[in-house]
Amino acid sequence: MNKYKNLVFLMQIGINMALPILAGVFIGKWLDDFFGTSPIILLVCIVIFALSSFLSLFRMVSTAFKIDNRREKDADKG
Repeated sequence: MNKYKNLVFLMQIGINMALPILAGVFIGKWLDDFFGTSPIILLVCIVIFALSSFLSLFRMVSTAFKIDNRREKDADKG
């Protein structure tokens, strides 16, 4: 069962990295077309969405490490 939890965790990492960046590309492209500012808003959106993606990844991994450390401490006690 633990093998599947790790697989799901890796899939979540991939989704959490890819979707915000793709959303930034599509939103930035749409806003550039709407306002007529060719690459400026696209680049800003990519940077903002990539930073939010990395922040989400950091939170997810740090939470997973905290849970893993708690399990190891509980296993050592019991």
